Amino acid sequence: MTSLPRVLVGLVGYCSFMRSYPFGPVFMECLCASQWPEEIEVKELNWGPVTVVQDFQSAKVLPERVVLVSVVDRGLAPGTVSCRRWVGGKLDPQAMQERMFESVTGVVHVDNLLAVGEQFEIWPDEVLVIEIQLASDNIGDYVIEALAATGKMGEDLCEHELSRELQGYVQRLATSVRRAALEGTRGLPDLVPFSISQLTPVAQICQYKSVSEPADYVTH
Repeated sequence: MTSLPRVLVGLVGYCSFMRSYPFGPVFMECLCASQWPEEIEVKELNWGPVTVVQDFQSAKVLPERVVLVSVVDRGLAPGTVSCRRWVGGKLDPQAMQERMFESVTGVVHVDNLLAVGEQFEIWPDEVLVIEIQLASDNIGDYVIEALAATGKMGEDLCEHELSRELQGYVQRLATSVRRAALEGTRGLPDLVPFSISQLTPVAQICQYKSVSEPADYVTH
């Protein structure tokens, strides 16, 4: 049995943080460079909602505050930082199954983590969700494809520098995360509620095919 810190800051989203070079690694470095009290832990939560749930369930002491940080496309202006407090809610069984299916097939998304965590009742009373909206050309495949086209991969991928604009995004996001972790709701005067009804829809594809299309079965 392990003990979780009083405040847990978790970076969520494999595609958003690990493949968005160099924004994700630079942001993590920015957070870890700050001096944090012993009761606050900053870690990646990129191993899927079910594993996170199991980690919480095995803990002797649960955190009193959880701050989830992610890059999510919610149709806002690039650079927008959203600070919301999770107020929960329950999905119907079919919708919950879809979230679980997407989670166990390797999709790591803060909305799935929130929904699955809510289902298994792991969340404390204070769960804060801090997100930033990035332009599509800042995320994932664009950067990788651009480097691949020049033949510069490997170490060059990690050494790709942030633009001045993205450096500003890092600092802006880090400031909100620090306030959330240290002060909770008191440090975020513009905090708005975030409920289960506001989650983004699950992906409508399975193995590169729309789930509405009939499956192709081969009989022998």
